[in-house]
Amino acid sequence: MEKRFVRVDTKESTLPPMLVGSTTSGFVFAIDLASGDELWATWAANETAGVKGAVACKGGVVVAATNRCVDRYCYRYRNQTYPLTPGNQYVRGLSAVDGAALWEYKTFQPVWNMVPLWGQGTSVFFQDWEGRVYCLDYVTGNEIFRVGGDIGTHSHAHAVYDPGHNVVVALGVKHYTAGRCNPYPAPGIAPSCGTWPGTEGFIRGYNASSGRKLWDVSTPEPPASAAMGMLNSPEMHIRLVVTLGYNCYLGATSKIWGLDPNNGDLRWSIGGPTLWTTYCAGDKEGAEIRRAMGGREKCSPNSWSMPAIDALGDVYIGSQVGELQKLGSASPGPAGSGAGHRVELLSTLTTGVAFQDAAIAFGQGVMAVSTCTSLIVFQSYAETFPQNGTWAVSRSQYPSSSDMVHGDDVSHKISEESHAGISVTPSIDI
Repeated sequence: MEKRFVRVDTKESTLPPMLVGSTTSGFVFAIDLASGDELWATWAANETAGVKGAVACKGGVVVAATNRCVDRYCYRYRNQTYPLTPGNQYVRGLSAVDGAALWEYKTFQPVWNMVPLWGQGTSVFFQDWEGRVYCLDYVTGNEIFRVGGDIGTHSHAHAVYDPGHNVVVALGVKHYTAGRCNPYPAPGIAPSCGTWPGTEGFIRGYNASSGRKLWDVSTPEPPASAAMGMLNSPEMHIRLVVTLGYNCYLGATSKIWGLDPNNGDLRWSIGGPTLWTTYCAGDKEGAEIRRAMGGREKCSPNSWSMPAIDALGDVYIGSQVGELQKLGSASPGPAGSGAGHRVELLSTLTTGVAFQDAAIAFGQGVMAVSTCTSLIVFQSYAETFPQNGTWAVSRSQYPSSSDMVHGDDVSHKISEESHAGISVTPSIDI
């Protein structure tokens, strides 16, 4: 045997820092972050649905959702012949070295907001649009477990994972109950049955090792997004932050919940804005421009972006009415002290445009936020931010521009009014 075969030693990867992504034309690609050069591009499918999914990479494996759903079987148990809002039928693993195909996995139901979550060892979690949780081996693509899901339903939400509690949380909506919405009798669920404002949802926690259900919580509105992290309310501890509300619908209300990941108990609740138009912010205003540029007419994002939690335990989140909000404890106490206050609204920035689902990311000293039309980057500060104060900004502090409308030096007065007399600690403020 030694004479016939030569031993091949495993070589360490020398991959440069890269950005991975996918296109609606079915390509998955990687770009060198330093130079912007394309490292590779793989045609993974004929078409990928442009829904609210994400692409992620770990251990040299890129995990992405592909294969836009185009037949009636994508809506199992539904009485219609063509799905109007198709998701993706396959989850694929590609090599981060050259984009070569490693494995493919066909989900039981299409995935809509597929966000890969890296678990212990080589496990990866995600959910489909019925709230069904999948756990795969991201090296081989083998299924470890598949649990939950309410057949015939449709959710825009995504799963979240907490390694400290070893729990993966699925978000979805409950079975539709009106008229022919029961999925069992023929001819199936009527097209009029679906998710709307006021549709009851669920939040279900599962053991991340076995898939055993640990707890189940009902919601008055359909879940939109979630995040798990350390909050300062009142001391630093892990909380599951869940947003509720239907997107881009007249009169849709919204909420933000904070739950205990151990048992799903509700710890705090904050009321969110109500959408008083039939469009998400900026969709109607930018429709003509998008059509002229050859893009889709509406952004139509989720009712809330995915919450982002910083190192100080504050939560940043964007809503469908075009508001970027900062939530947290106004005066958090030290760990274990029990001091401080509950989570409340600390500040708000009105952009006039709704936010993408995965809209907020933190870097070294910066926070980047993507709306449906723009990228906004904030810089952190070390000093205490003045509250209830007024300060001046002179035209000389702006770079000169040939098309400025001001002829004379103008001083603009800006005032900041706090919410409930907060005292802000050094962090990013909006």
